[in-house]
Amino acid sequence: MRRALTVLAVAGIAAAAVAVVATPASAAACRVTNGSAAFGSLQAAVDAAAAGDRLVISGTCTGGTDVTKDLTLAGSAPGPDRPVLSGGGTVRPLTIEPQATVTLTDVIIRNGSSAAGGGGGIQNVGSLTAIRVLVTGNRTSVAGGGILNLGDLVLTRSLVSSNRSPLEGGGIFNAGDLVTWSTDIKGNTAGGVGGGMFAEGVATMHGGVVTGNTAGDTGGGILTVNVLTLDNTRVFGNVPDDCVC
Repeated sequence: MRRALTVLAVAGIAAAAVAVVATPASAAACRVTNGSAAFGSLQAAVDAAAAGDRLVISGTCTGGTDVTKDLTLAGSAPGPDRPVLSGGGTVRPLTIEPQATVTLTDVIIRNGSSAAGGGGGIQNVGSLTAIRVLVTGNRTSVAGGGILNLGDLVLTRSLVSSNRSPLEGGGIFNAGDLVTWSTDIKGNTAGGVGGGMFAEGVATMHGGVVTGNTAGDTGGGILTVNVLTLDNTRVFGNVPDDCVC
């Protein structure tokens, strides 16, 4: 398989994503609105929605949500008041199916777990654009502790942190097309390779940092077996190494 690394520039730029690390101000009950309709779970709101609808999320929604249609999932408030999609330590919070194109904004994905299929926090097989999203504290028994991407994924001003996989890709396992903008990958752990990210697909990173990640084997920050482009992206302070490219 082809392996290539393009470094367009490496600058001491702190990613704008650091602003997303705050936890919610409260743990209010889950509430999802679609126009005048209100639901007590995200899955119920998704099931009732028509393609193209915009769902507004508030509080903490616990459980798994499977999205099979084109939707916008928007947190009700940015910053410290962002809502939470939690797996409750037992399920993956969010799955995007192949036929779906989804925009996800201003939410926290945490405490997810997947025993099969990978992607402890998010599994994307469709097309997902995530903006100001924090993916943290998720785990899997397979690959992609935080995110498993098998489709098209764009991460903007987001943070993937403190996720864990016993195999590859503690933070992200990318087997599709991945583009990041001002997004940080920090403090993730893989028992095998690619503590921060295992890039089997094509990945391009614009800005952000990859730091504090750990792999049991190699590629503490990033391990790529395909094409990786780093544009103004800093990769440093990972164990046992920064980038196997």
